[in-house]
Amino acid sequence: MKTTSKIIFTTLFIFIANLGFCGPAAPGGGGHPACWPVCIPVDNGLVFLIIAAGLYGCKKLYDFQKKVKA
Repeated sequence: MKTTSKIIFTTLFIFIANLGFCGPAAPGGGGHPACWPVCIPVDNGLVFLIIAAGLYGCKKLYDFQKKVKA
C-alpha cells in the first residue's frame, strides 16, 4: 500500500508542477509568424508526452523489480 501511495503522490506532483505550462498562449498579432510557412507548434503536448513516457518507464521498472523479487 505504501508503494501505491508513493506512485499516486509522484503522479500528482508531476501533474501539479506542470500546470504552470498550461497558461494561455501569447496574443496573436496580424501578419504571418516569423517562421512562416514551416512553423511547427511544440507546446504542452510535448510536456505531457514526456510525463507519460516517464510514468510508463516507472511502471516498467516497477514490474521488473516485482518480477525479480518473485
